Amino acid sequence: MEKKRFKITAEDIISGKQSAADALAPVYELFDLSAGYLNYVADCTLVNTEQLLCYAVHCYIEEVAAGGHEKFLLDPAGMLWREVIIGLDEIGAPDTAEMLREMRSRFHPELAFEQAQRVKQVQEGDMYFDEEDKFFHEHEKELRFKLTDYIRDYAEKFEFDGEI
Repeated sequence: MEKKRFKITAEDIISGKQSAADALAPVYELFDLSAGYLNYVADCTLVNTEQLLCYAVHCYIEEVAAGGHEKFLLDPAGMLWREVIIGLDEIGAPDTAEMLREMRSRFHPELAFEQAQRVKQVQEGDMYFDEEDKFFHEHEKELRFKLTDYIRDYAEKFEFDGEI
């Protein structure tokens, strides 16, 4: 596989020359969520806490925007639910974090990390996420701004110069 070169600087993030997605690009290259939860956990050691939480929130925003909470939960990115909740609190979106905590409480005994188990939980539970989707869409723009602001506020944590 051909390596990709990234140069992410705090200066470029703060100035807006590099977006939140740009700042997270190296993290996206490191993680292969389709490889399963255990591989993901092993890869977590390669990034810092801020990168991990912002990556999870960014994945959540993109997945839900593209197809709702059901898509998020059924796709590999659904394994990030715990990091998403923590990340939402961290970026200053506690209402969205609380909405996800309440959604998570509908799963017994616990919302699964492994994709096949989550799919089974959603399908067997005949679950719908209309209220959560509505809440998300009402707050999506704000979430995107909060994520961008957080990455700018902690720009030095997202610096990267190298190949992946």
